[in-house]
Amino acid sequence: MPRTRPASEDDPSDATARTLVGDLLDRLGWTTARELGDLSPAHRSLVSALATLDRLGYPFDADDLLPYAHSMEQAAAYDLDRMELLPTAREQAEYAVAGAVLFEPVLLNLRRLAQSEQSTRRYGL
Repeated sequence: MPRTRPASEDDPSDATARTLVGDLLDRLGWTTARELGDLSPAHRSLVSALATLDRLGYPFDADDLLPYAHSMEQAAAYDLDRMELLPTAREQAEYAVAGAVLFEPVLLNLRRLAQSEQSTRRYGL
């Protein structure tokens, strides 16, 4: 996970991002993520990334992020469905670790390829 700078109580973008992530998690019904909050590296990283985007003049709101979050929720469910097909707890644990470490670039690059394809379809080469 990328390194993030600590959130600042005084930075309005950090406060905005923290509120946004809380609102998003509430709307999604992701209670575990909401309860863990800053204990989760993913939560801290999301807040930091959204705060940086806000500082750069690219603010998002929960409505903007909901489609992405729903897609990721489907991907997470599919990950677990595939893992549960493995016969032993050891194989499932190995799959979970490999998926967390090695499969992340696969997802990122599939997204990039899809963006390239969509850009070409919409705007040509």
